Amino acid sequence: MATFTGIGGSFAVEWVAAFAWIRWQRWAGIRNTPGRSGQHAQPLYDGIKPGVVLMSDGYEVYNAIAAVRGAIHLGCWAHARRYFVEAEAAIPKAARGPESLATQFIAAIGELYAIEAQLKDLSAEQHGQQRQQLSKPVLAKIEGMLIQPLHAVTPNSLLGAKPCIICRRNGRS
Repeated sequence: MATFTGIGGSFAVEWVAAFAWIRWQRWAGIRNTPGRSGQHAQPLYDGIKPGVVLMSDGYEVYNAIAAVRGAIHLGCWAHARRYFVEAEAAIPKAARGPESLATQFIAAIGELYAIEAQLKDLSAEQHGQQRQQLSKPVLAKIEGMLIQPLHAVTPNSLLGAKPCIICRRNGRS
């Protein structure tokens, strides 16, 4: 692991490459690199086949990796949720409520978490089937919430920047 020292102390940089494979078998590899740039990340994915799933935290380098390697790039709901929590926190407490778009996103992502919790004891096949059935309406609702305000919020605002990134990943602009 590479360790860097700067203002505020030391920090370590580590790339984690994880792929989901057929029949719910999982493989994860950890390889240390001296930085997070694309030049360090690209070699980690040499040899992967097109169509493999790459799940990331939204770091921009992964977009190029997925494009070059033909990977299916998935985002992480926990990281996406964090942006809406930040947007909600920017709203004065007295003005917060269930009608706030940020609050609605947080609740919808919470619905996805609840579905996963509900399915945790099922077989892999049942889990996959139930996830498809139960999550699809929630994902449609989230998509609608992403598209509806696209032209009503500024792209650089807390509620505009990250949701716009989510839309771009899904072919929306």
